Amino acid sequence: MYIEKMKRIYAFDFIRGIAVVLLIILHTGLHEWTSSAALESGSQESDPIINIMVFFVTQASVFHTIFGTVNGFMIYSRVSSGRNTPKQLFLAGIIMAICLIFWNYLFRLLFSADSGILYFLIGTGEIHVPEPHWLISSSTLLMVGLNSITIPGVLALLFMKNNHSKARRNYWILGALGLLVLVLTPFMRDWFARDVETLMEQGKFISAAFLGAVVFDNFPIFPYAGFALMGSILGIALARNESRGKILLYVGIQGVFWFVIGMIGLQTLGGIDPSTIDLNTTEALLEDTYRQYGQLGISFLYFLLALCLFDYISPTTQARRTKYFPWLRRFGMISATVYVFESLLAATFRHLLNAIPWFGGWNESMGGVIFYGLFLACVWGLITYFWEKINYKFSLEWGLIQIIKIGSGKQSDKYDLTRLKSVE
Repeated sequence: MYIEKMKRIYAFDFIRGIAVVLLIILHTGLHEWTSSAALESGSQESDPIINIMVFFVTQASVFHTIFGTVNGFMIYSRVSSGRNTPKQLFLAGIIMAICLIFWNYLFRLLFSADSGILYFLIGTGEIHVPEPHWLISSSTLLMVGLNSITIPGVLALLFMKNNHSKARRNYWILGALGLLVLVLTPFMRDWFARDVETLMEQGKFISAAFLGAVVFDNFPIFPYAGFALMGSILGIALARNESRGKILLYVGIQGVFWFVIGMIGLQTLGGIDPSTIDLNTTEALLEDTYRQYGQLGISFLYFLLALCLFDYISPTTQARRTKYFPWLRRFGMISATVYVFESLLAATFRHLLNAIPWFGGWNESMGGVIFYGLFLACVWGLITYFWEKINYKFSLEWGLIQIIKIGSGKQSDKYDLTRLKSVE
């Protein structure tokens, strides 16, 4: 039986691509700048540019929101077309979660700019043993792995017995669950985040890791599961071809509401203080939460802009605006691969810059490291250009697709490049 393949949403490509490019630049700025340690300790004064970088941190909020949106879109499309069952897609989500969680700990151990043995070996020539804190700390990769269970699991339950057609019911349930996570976030983190530190001091690292994934550090389940749940509503609405007025109203309200809540909250706390980003005091956790609320608003405003610019327009205008899309789409095709390995590339090219007299002191100014981040983004652009020619074989995403296909029977169109190029 022939099953029509899913339609193309250009907003997905645009937002994923922009998020990956910004991730490279922001990571480079935070890890390569020589004054970053002084900034975190409070001995270096901040400025508006640094505060903006701290506000966005690693584009985690965008990744989790679009993860929920893409999964809502994909799961609804596959279930409604009969291509897959909810059970198959939940199983695929479990397999994906296992792989991503494994890659997260491998990333923390070997590749992370905070703790990776290989990163420090390349960067300093010395073997650096990671502190337990970094292996237990949550990360974007870990959280995407956990949301790979959360979103397919919730949608599988909602879509059982052909209940995917009960759109209003499903929207309300997903919205209520997402709002519950977001509202509980400041309380959950204030109640339990400091317990993670206590467990680590007691040597109870497994318990600390489980609790840490829920409330600890910068990327826990509270609030990011809520981001994905809110995003899944948008994904289902797009898959159902809901009216553009309803969809734009939803993303507009979500964007403005959470951005305003975040900005008001940060203002009441006196603004962003980079020296508190790794602390677990009540004030620091509340600042973190308000910053994340603001990021959620920004994520939905991205969607508002992208849908208006690239999807809700005439075919002629769309063809003209998206003709430059391939370079941006390529970043999104291997976003996890870039996330895992971009620090190694940064450490390698750092040696080359340091060896050239003209670039002496390049990492002592924020402008220098931002320029370096742009350079690295261009290097990754070249890498993705040539990698596309072999259909991204042996990337982390390519391997994940093969594992999921074997384990659940779910076949992906992600690397069907003939389909992609036919609409570009």
